[in-house]
Amino acid sequence: MTLARIILICHAAPFGKAMAAALHARFGQGLVGTLAIDRRPGRRATLLRNIKQAFKASALERRIRRVELDLENSAQKHFDTMAQPPMAWPDSVDIFTTSNPNETQALAWLRNLSPDLIIVTGAPILKPDLFDLPPLGTFNMHSSLLPDYRGTQAEFWQVLEDRMDTVGLTIHRVEKGVDTGAIVRQVPTSVDAPISPQMVRAKNLLAALNVVPDAVQSILDGSAQPKMQTDGGPPKRSKDKTVTQRSKLLARLGYSEFGDMA
Repeated sequence: MTLARIILICHAAPFGKAMAAALHARFGQGLVGTLAIDRRPGRRATLLRNIKQAFKASALERRIRRVELDLENSAQKHFDTMAQPPMAWPDSVDIFTTSNPNETQALAWLRNLSPDLIIVTGAPILKPDLFDLPPLGTFNMHSSLLPDYRGTQAEFWQVLEDRMDTVGLTIHRVEKGVDTGAIVRQVPTSVDAPISPQMVRAKNLLAALNVVPDAVQSILDGSAQPKMQTDGGPPKRSKDKTVTQRSKLLARLGYSEFGDMA
């Protein structure tokens, strides 16, 4: 029996390596490649950006950023402790690192590997030249129970709007719309409020290490039953977050210094 050829598109981060390891453990040589997205600026660019942001940011926003960074570090520590992500990508898996998965070189690499299926766990908006490439389709991991909270940083909006009932993972087909494709798997993530968006994200990522391979298996063996989505409204965007909303969220988490500003 011929193995289906699977490619993972993910960020060049601990979760990406953990997901590659999980897929490799489940499908072995079926995982033929990982397209790792690395959009991190260099050290000098990071320094200049931080200086520029420090001058532009208000005192309130600087305080918010410090707390958000602490929450992010705590969530990352939780993920690393629980997942024990490997330091390297799996052996025998072809790796292509890029800042833009839609670029010509990345597309050429993908075509050369002739994938039957592409699974995405973190990427910017993909173009049809990419997501139409594999015959079995391209499928994305989204961190909400779609159609609720399409777009980016769903966990922020879920915590802000107290919608813990929408926390979980959706695996859906990638199409031209943002997070609008047919759903092949949905699994709620158990969380207890109060909880930070960053920790919700960490728990989602831990759950994904099982949910994503299970979804891939169902696609390959034909047991997946795609379900079309209903209208969930326009997608959320990271840049839509306001200082007032961020203050309100932190106050809800118990940071009393933001209570008068929320």
